[in-house]
Amino acid sequence: FPVTIPDPIDGIDNDNDGYLDNFRGWDVGDADNNPNYTPNDSYNSNHGVLMSGYIAATSDNNTGVAGIAYNAKYLPVKIVKSNEGWVRGYEGIVYAARKGAHFINCSWGGTTPTLFAQDALRYAVVDKGCVVFAAAGNSNNQTIVYPSGYEHTISVGASTVSNTKSSGSSYYRQVNIHAPGVNTYTTTGNSYGNIYRDWE
Repeated sequence: FPVTIPDPIDGIDNDNDGYLDNFRGWDVGDADNNPNYTPNDSYNSNHGVLMSGYIAATSDNNTGVAGIAYNAKYLPVKIVKSNEGWVRGYEGIVYAARKGAHFINCSWGGTTPTLFAQDALRYAVVDKGCVVFAAAGNSNNQTIVYPSGYEHTISVGASTVSNTKSSGSSYYRQVNIHAPGVNTYTTTGNSYGNIYRDWE
């Protein structure tokens, strides 16, 4: 049987979800259907590329790295607005939840909480049944980073190869678990490599 793409690139919102031609994720930052990493944009961090490699890189192909959930379906959602920075994170959470994501990874954050952001997380977790993971932060202090500090998130700090807290990882009451975050191997945009943190 032929594979049917819910919203192919044809200038029509075929699935009537309000997003034009979003056949492969969505760029909520620029409001278009291209969630790809663009290295020529100085504000477009490749952090999402690194995370997607850890999570969903294909296994058993003698190439690069195998993700820990390599059979998972991966939905790319870009939250960066070109030449401005990371500006649409919570809109990205809502988009992913609406599209049926089971797990949402948020490796970004800030120190100013808002009711809108907490409502977005409540919608994703309580209304849509998602599990949301959020980075604890890289400041080695007890300043709460959001979305990590909100209700309904699992806050993740960074650990070293010796299974201790990374010297740069933030720490506060809301941090739930730690995961490897120093000298790890993953996808890097157009290749593969070890990712070192400058605090180690």
